[in-house]
Amino acid sequence: MAGQPDLRERVLKKLEVNVVVDSVAPALDEQRESLISGYIDRVLRDPHLEILRKISDAEFQGLAGYILTSLRDYVGGDEEALDSCGNFIGNTCFQLSIPLLETCYALYLLDDKVVALLTREGAGEEVLGRSRKFFDRLVLELLRRY
Repeated sequence: MAGQPDLRERVLKKLEVNVVVDSVAPALDEQRESLISGYIDRVLRDPHLEILRKISDAEFQGLAGYILTSLRDYVGGDEEALDSCGNFIGNTCFQLSIPLLETCYALYLLDDKVVALLTREGAGEEVLGRSRKFFDRLVLELLRRY
């Protein structure tokens, strides 16, 4: 078929993505606690996140942990992880009365932390691109829904 990659190319591409993801997932898991604590410290120091700074550490850690788990799943090819994460964040922030603007800004702060970690771990452009795409799509979905 003209214009479509043959089966061999598609399989090789999928294997390539799996190898890259398999090398990144442990980095996200191993660095999870330090990533979350560094993120929380950053949010607590940011004067633009007035309402978000008021939630409890347990709520914040749960929220950040869920986002990182969803990110890992999304980078691994689970497209539904993005929708589930968007629903979770939207509902949680609504219940905690966190403004949408603060939520989106905080997501981009986490995105920066994740990209810095993945870059240090030697992640390739494809993984970095999927990570950025996760956060961009998450913010867009939140803005559309709420």
